[in-house]
Amino acid sequence: RKGLMKRKSILAIGLAAVLALALLYYLLPRSFSQAMGGGFDLAQVDQVDVLLSKIDAQGPGSQASTPLSPEDSRALLEKLNSRSYFLLPGRKPNWEITLGYDVRLGFSYHGYSHYASLSFCGDSELEVFGTAHHHPRTIRVSGDNAAFQRELLALLLEAEGRTHGT
Repeated sequence: RKGLMKRKSILAIGLAAVLALALLYYLLPRSFSQAMGGGFDLAQVDQVDVLLSKIDAQGPGSQASTPLSPEDSRALLEKLNSRSYFLLPGRKPNWEITLGYDVRLGFSYHGYSHYASLSFCGDSELEVFGTAHHHPRTIRVSGDNAAFQRELLALLLEAEGRTHGT
């Protein structure tokens, strides 16, 4: 009887430890590459494509699709890599458009054989779609997420202005 209780206690402690490790796995901050998942490596990105969709009170407006220059790509990737990210399993972004833009970034690497994307619109979450998982994942940026998204948008609008000569 005493041995059975001891085994049950050990089993309960082991199960609690496994659950704690699984929870810790989701709570730990990740680099941008880790948040993207699937072996995504910022150092291997060949091209960054940007789709900016202006959205105002009347609804969707103009759209601009632009490949970033190597310099602008580097600046964007450095900005993205400067933060930590948290996975939000099972959660979907609300898509509350508070930036005035819906922003979609596409990352091509290994000669376009792999493609991953990041989407945001000012909502409290970002959505990533990496190459190894077949469904989008929701992530949150460490710190002030809204300010970070505004910084990213400003960088992208400035790059678009240089590209289109405005």
